[in-house]
Amino acid sequence: MDSSNAESKRLNSPGRADDWGSDRSLRAEVVTWLCEISQSWNPVGIGVIEIRGAKIEGELRLDNASINVVLRLLRCCIKGTIYLRNATLRTIDLEGTYLFPTKVTDDDSKKRIWCIKATEAEINGSVRLKNGFSAFGMVDFDNQKSDSMTNNPTTTIRLGILGTGKKDLRSGIIGLGNMGSLHARSVLEGKVPRMRLTAVCDINPERFAEGDV
Repeated sequence: MDSSNAESKRLNSPGRADDWGSDRSLRAEVVTWLCEISQSWNPVGIGVIEIRGAKIEGELRLDNASINVVLRLLRCCIKGTIYLRNATLRTIDLEGTYLFPTKVTDDDSKKRIWCIKATEAEINGSVRLKNGFSAFGMVDFDNQKSDSMTNNPTTTIRLGILGTGKKDLRSGIIGLGNMGSLHARSVLEGKVPRMRLTAVCDINPERFAEGDV
């Protein structure tokens, strides 16, 4: 990969979405509206809503929705929570997408940061969370009814970066490049409850002198 391609890839990383222009910003309400009306413009269920490389701002509130299309949000940065509780949908594809929830919610008297809350969702296709997918909070498809979870033969998926016991989750980061520095700052700034950064390493000592973390 030449230097120009490497720089383009770096600038287009969802982790750099704050540097993207307004032409790449999309309100979450627009995506919600497209999903909600999918039954009317796609009655036979063969359509696709595909959004690439956008900064989606706000919460995607799709609780109890009937989404009659494949929803593909690829290499996007979503600044909010995706709510799919009791929703019915075909396939949701979030390959390469970053989820940055903006609110801390009370859930059973516990403070939690939800990236995806899809309890009891009925998914008739698959859920694709790979190829660089990153969630800075909890991802919950607990008790959902799904025909196919990508790379997972079970019918339940619960992912997250929050500790589940009484002690904080201790983490270490190898490599302080763009991604490593981003993750480290998120932990150090308290954006990930109950996680502590206990070790970092990089082959380039100048990374520490530059104050990347």
